[in-house]
Amino acid sequence: MTPRISIGVPVYNGASLLAETLDDLRAQTLADFEVMISDNASTDDTAEIAERYCAMDGRFRLIRQAENLGPLPNYLAVAEAARCDRFLWRAYDDLSNREFLAELNAAMDAAPDAWLVAPRSGTVRIGSARKRMHPVAGLRPGMAPAALLARSRAGWFYGMMRRDYAVETIRVVIAEYPHLWAWDHLMMFPAILAGRVAFADDAVFFHRLNAYAEKAARPMTTADCRKIAGDFRAFCARRIGTAGLGSLDRARMTLALERHIGRRVMPLRRRFGI
Repeated sequence: MTPRISIGVPVYNGASLLAETLDDLRAQTLADFEVMISDNASTDDTAEIAERYCAMDGRFRLIRQAENLGPLPNYLAVAEAARCDRFLWRAYDDLSNREFLAELNAAMDAAPDAWLVAPRSGTVRIGSARKRMHPVAGLRPGMAPAALLARSRAGWFYGMMRRDYAVETIRVVIAEYPHLWAWDHLMMFPAILAGRVAFADDAVFFHRLNAYAEKAARPMTTADCRKIAGDFRAFCARRIGTAGLGSLDRARMTLALERHIGRRVMPLRRRFGI
């Protein structure tokens, strides 16, 4: 029997934190799900840990990549392997509350036209207990796209998506945006632009900040920052241009995009003169 929800866990050399994340998924109050773990040719014990969970829980299965595909193609691999219409990604080092899946699923039941259900998200640095939360209370379906974009957070990416939306959008992102920095924001942009976002404030997601991963993705030079900001703007502008918006709404969305780039995507842009 096909489960209700598919969860994709792309991972590379995540042995130190993977088990905790998989335990977090096993503890969910909604138990009708499948988990695809895609090991991106790790050189540590990632595959062995994943195999152990697959052996003790039939809901888990392991995809072993023969060679490292790169981060985004590995995210695509788990989405393509999913069997369910309701899909979410889970990074190997992130956590959530026990009701996370149940609350997201209920919110999607209540908003059948949604492409994305956003959770209440927070951040906590690995090795620290200090948490910072970003609630979604007050947000609602039907808000103007510019208002949605202004309130959006990176943590929304780890909410629940329609599988077809996730697969189609990540393929376009891979084709058009050659960067790691801020690609998760682009994954949400078409849903925001179309107003197809619902919210689950009782679904609590914790993104654990990983200094090594942040450094690997973060732009380091003025040229890098300008290139990323320009490519991000161009990707979104193409979607705005084909969204069928009236002139006023298009102008509002374009202004909201510039503010979003400044606040969320490239908060250091003034320093770099972008």
